[in-house]
Amino acid sequence: MIIDTSADPVDALLLAQDEVVSRQQLLQLGLSPGRIRGLSRHWQHPFAGVYVAVRAGRPLTFRQRARAGLLAAGDGSRLRGRSAGYPQGLVDEEPDVVEVLDPWTDRPRGRHPRIAFVRERPRVRLASAVFRGLPCTQPEDTVLDLCGEGGERQTLTRLARACQRRLTTAELLLGRMAGRRRVRHRRLLKEILLDVAAGVHSHLAKRWVDDVERPHGLPPWSGSMSSRRPGTRRTVCTAPPAPCWSWTGRRSIATR
Repeated sequence: MIIDTSADPVDALLLAQDEVVSRQQLLQLGLSPGRIRGLSRHWQHPFAGVYVAVRAGRPLTFRQRARAGLLAAGDGSRLRGRSAGYPQGLVDEEPDVVEVLDPWTDRPRGRHPRIAFVRERPRVRLASAVFRGLPCTQPEDTVLDLCGEGGERQTLTRLARACQRRLTTAELLLGRMAGRRRVRHRRLLKEILLDVAAGVHSHLAKRWVDDVERPHGLPPWSGSMSSRRPGTRRTVCTAPPAPCWSWTGRRSIATR
């Protein structure tokens, strides 16, 4: 974001940070404690020393809650899980609760019903990456964190989505998984990632590989292609000169 340096420094900071600011930042701008009290009198105070420049009772946006949590946690904090996946484009729906990885567990702070702090274990995840102005875990770490929360179907969806949207690759995810000592469903993740690397990007394709191709020793899966119909995708297994199977989701058609 480009900030107008000719504007009032407080207004510029609020504009850059989604109307969220900390007491320490205001002091660094040269404001006196009395001036800060006057400015923040009608603002929301989600945590001690953190202000949101909106009146009490007004719901905070996702970005405002994320900013408030990050400022309360301090340097080195970042978003994780669905909270990181949302600005990264991995999660489509705005999360109800913002999750902040906190490296400073002994720092006192208040509580907010829609902001949660999670202890950051050292040397588990890669360095932070900024997405849409918010510090987050790297996409590979975000994906692995999310995949530890659901079953096989949800895991396949998240892995395939991350690769289809070019946030990461199956190879990078396999490498990141090897670098983490603790990964939930490690064996399942590795199996699915190897299939994703081979072009399996849907539950239908996964069923083909698991229930048809492997048990019957058919030629390897060759991937899927986009349908001519906008917004649809046709899953096709082609391995000439063997039969070609086309699965549309409603029926299976075998051709030679």
